[in-house]
Amino acid sequence: VLRMRMTIGRKLFCYDALVWIVTGAVALAGYWGVSRVGHALDAMTTASRALRVHVELDMLHDALRGDVYRILVADTPEERQLSMADLDEHARDFREHLNRLRTMPMPAELQQEVHAVEPGLNDFARAAESIAVTAATGQGLSGTRREDFEHAYDVMQDQIQRLSNRIGTSADGTQDSAATIAAVAGRSIQITWLLTALCLAVGGILITRSVARPIAAIRAAIRDIASGEGDLTRRLTVASRDEIGDLARAFNQFMDRLHDIIGQVAQTSATVASASQQLSAASSQLSRGAHQQAASLQQTAASLEEMT
Repeated sequence: VLRMRMTIGRKLFCYDALVWIVTGAVALAGYWGVSRVGHALDAMTTASRALRVHVELDMLHDALRGDVYRILVADTPEERQLSMADLDEHARDFREHLNRLRTMPMPAELQQEVHAVEPGLNDFARAAESIAVTAATGQGLSGTRREDFEHAYDVMQDQIQRLSNRIGTSADGTQDSAATIAAVAGRSIQITWLLTALCLAVGGILITRSVARPIAAIRAAIRDIASGEGDLTRRLTVASRDEIGDLARAFNQFMDRLHDIIGQVAQTSATVASASQQLSAASSQLSRGAHQQAASLQQTAASLEEMT
């Protein structure tokens, strides 16, 4: 089985890669949170605009009704003409606001509600303009036609109120959803930051332990040897395949070689000591032999003197 040699450089590279990965995770979490909050804010803005346009549309709806009655009760042609100009402006704004409300990006159910109300609102605006034109020409307005106009106004008022309630409910829901999204995004970013800090701390501790502990063991062993009473049988445990492991193996090889050299020196010293003892014994023996020879010569000399 092939095993990758995890050198210190590779460990630091892996730790650096981990830093980049968790940094990217934090960036993605932040981007996701900002995007979600941004979409929620866009939805809130759209709902607020729709609600404002609808309120203005309701006000124009009331303004058209008021213009019609001002035209009907006008005493002079100038007052009637001024009321007609107001009605034309309000009718134009009414249709513009209705078109803006119809084209706004809203939920499908609100779009359907707006489309359902739109024909009736247009009919009401046309009816107001028709009554105003009739009154402006000096023709009388029948009671039935006035009652129909009032009935159309009441119906449109009810529909506009229901639509207002729906838009208000949608705006409130959008606001609540935006608040929820913001809270979830904030918690997600916080959790991501905590996980990032945890990963970096664990990675840093593992890298430090994988480098500092073996170096401390080698330092202690070298100090033990340098103290003069070191144990030459001591060996380091090789637990890694990095530069620290290579250093531990080299130290063990050095200790093996040193142990062999010191063993050889001890053996040679013992041999030298034994040879010295043998030389000393031989010297002693030679000395005794020399003394014996000297004594024998003295006796021989003495015997010769006696003979002469």
